[in-house]
Amino acid sequence: MALKSIMVVGIGNYILQDEGVGVHVINRLMEMNLPPQVSLVDGGTHSYDLVDFFCQADTVIVVDALKAGGEPGTLYRAPLEELGLKPD
Repeated sequence: MALKSIMVVGIGNYILQDEGVGVHVINRLMEMNLPPQVSLVDGGTHSYDLVDFFCQADTVIVVDALKAGGEPGTLYRAPLEELGLKPD
């Protein structure tokens, strides 16, 4: 049974402190011994340029910061359908 591929994409501006949380997370994950089916992408501020990359993995995890009214550190899950996308 083949292991499913996982892509973790960090988004954000590294020089804007907490707005760069996605990039900080990717940098920390790069220091870890992750399984080979996990790929890491530093998306910086180019999130729209990464859409094609999202099709290359079975599971995509995007790490970014946003103001959504929740407590700091709140995790949000957005299914593709809620983003206006359709899974194949």
